[in-house]
Amino acid sequence: LDLSSLGYDFMGVVQIKISRGKLIEAQEKISRMRGVVAVYDVTGEYDSVVVIAAKTRDSFSKLIKSFLHIPFVEHTNTQVILNVVKPSWQFEAV
Repeated sequence: LDLSSLGYDFMGVVQIKISRGKLIEAQEKISRMRGVVAVYDVTGEYDSVVVIAAKTRDSFSKLIKSFLHIPFVEHTNTQVILNVVKPSWQFEAV
């Protein structure tokens, strides 16, 4: 699935810090949001990593900002994807 060929020219990775004890609740709400491609439960400073895609800069901006309105989301850190060198679904087993 090539998101860019479908018109999703704005893609990003959002790291999300979630209040203790509310991880699953927040992740489930995030996973249902329009524009969310994937939600990962991770270790480290942040609790979740979310991959997002949008067709316009405005919808991309609104999606990023909307994470902060979700109950129990404490902090986010966003990286804009500039180029996709290798999509994650191109996997060769070793």
